[in-house]
Amino acid sequence: MFNSNGKCYFEFMLTIEAWELHQNASEVLREVEAGDTATVTVAGRPVAKIVPIRDDNWVTWDRANSVFSTPTDLKWDAQRREFGIEEISDPRNV
Repeated sequence: MFNSNGKCYFEFMLTIEAWELHQNASEVLREVEAGDTATVTVAGRPVAKIVPIRDDNWVTWDRANSVFSTPTDLKWDAQRREFGIEEISDPRNV
């Protein structure tokens, strides 16, 4: 396989039946922790993936806080009224 930079790489993907995962969970988790991905199957049909947690999913507090400290869209109120939306409400509470 080739990534977007044109460099070749190989990705190992473990496929394991659910009953086998039950018997060998610790071993499978060690392999996933080492960077492999495991696909869990039931009767040969894929039903789940176990993937390693990546550190790059987290951002610093300063970066997350910058979302709330940046200026808002000055046209937002006018555009909202243009489409007849007078007030904002949570659709789950309707």
